[in-house]
Amino acid sequence: MQRGDLVFWKGHVTLMISEETLIHANAHRISVTYEALSKTISRIALAGEGDIILTKRLFLLRSSGEGAGKVERLSKLRGIKKRALL
Repeated sequence: MQRGDLVFWKGHVTLMISEETLIHANAHRISVTYEALSKTISRIALAGEGDIILTKRLFLLRSSGEGAGKVERLSKLRGIKKRALL
């Protein structure tokens, strides 16, 4: 997985901020937290919520070079018009 990927479980969605770390609203801690993907997978599985059911790569944030700071769409979403995310 990479930065910008959405990761879906039954009833839960997270956003990858790097290859190993995600950010999400965490009911376990009752806050928005950064957490290792591997730790999240284990915790959700132990809670009986199952495995990841879907990952979606929506955009690529450019951090350097030409076009830095702009968002490039990599996939289309049903029912949403194509538009810049920033």
